[in-house]
Amino acid sequence: MSTATTDDRRSEPADPPPADPLAAVVARARRILEHGPKDDDYLPIPDQSRQDMDWHIAEIKARDGFVVNDADRLWLDANQALYDLYGGKYIATLRTDRGVVVLAVGGDEVSAIYAALPPAARPGLVTEHP
Repeated sequence: MSTATTDDRRSEPADPPPADPLAAVVARARRILEHGPKDDDYLPIPDQSRQDMDWHIAEIKARDGFVVNDADRLWLDANQALYDLYGGKYIATLRTDRGVVVLAVGGDEVSAIYAALPPAARPGLVTEHP
């Protein structure tokens, strides 16, 4: 009688190397800068940021009689949200008439975009430090 043995020790494939997070940031930035932002690329404005801006606008109106139009309100809300969410961080953004898109957060991500994309491929890219 033959006793065949099998080796159950199979060579498992190695885990794939972790995806390069900077490459993903650059790929997203390239897509947005080449083709325009999609709806879900825009920075959502947190309720607290909007409420804070409501207070500031009411103060300005009461003090100076100044009324903020819709375009300015969008810009003010975006600035407040950037400050609330990314204050103290180096970021890269793209602003459109629909809002702001955050393309990179932190020096490594911002530098990766600048290193990978020539100036002609970065129209509208702004670096900020809210």
